[in-house]
Amino acid sequence: MLDVSVLMDKLEQMSPDEELWIDVRSKSEQEALKVRIWRFLKKWKRQGEIVISLRKDEEGRPCVVLRKCDYGVSLRRADGSKESIDMRTEMLRKRMQADGLSAEEIEATLGEAKE
Repeated sequence: MLDVSVLMDKLEQMSPDEELWIDVRSKSEQEALKVRIWRFLKKWKRQGEIVISLRKDEEGRPCVVLRKCDYGVSLRRADGSKESIDMRTEMLRKRMQADGLSAEEIEATLGEAKE
């Protein structure tokens, strides 16, 4: 059986937008592997970094494809200006709010992290 943590180690070494293709024997195995990977990512809070796709290779065999993403998110205003948004920072902010930290504590913590 394929070790998902080994796949994640391989993904760590890859550049953004590179893909890792994993051959499987059947559609049921394809779906089972997708679920195992998704659960691993959820456990380690990494869902936003990896996209999981179910595809077929050139010969029509089922594959699970993992793609490391580096999403660029920006706020575009009516005047045409653009402000980049760091999604990792926003996820941290959301977690700290859920933990009950005050706005001042959150901004202080995020300010220290940027330095």
